[in-house]
Amino acid sequence: MSDVVRRRAEVTVRNTSNGALLIDLATGKCWQLNRIGADFIEAIETDRSLQAVCDALRDRYDVPPEVLERDLCRLSQELSDAGLIERTRG
Repeated sequence: MSDVVRRRAEVTVRNTSNGALLIDLATGKCWQLNRIGADFIEAIETDRSLQAVCDALRDRYDVPPEVLERDLCRLSQELSDAGLIERTRG
């Protein structure tokens, strides 16, 4: 949870009515995110720890904190594996 996450510079974000679309301009890869995923991407526009992102989003969603943390950890790992965000050890 102390890892710092940020969107890669080559990845652009397009908001949609249901969330967001991430487009890697270098590879052409696209990812569609739901509303929570879109809020996650917005929250990492400045380098923040994963814990800080969870804390910021906790007030927006009526889910148990451990569920939000688990889901955001999984999302950040998937986006990192896809090369859309960067994670550095905090």
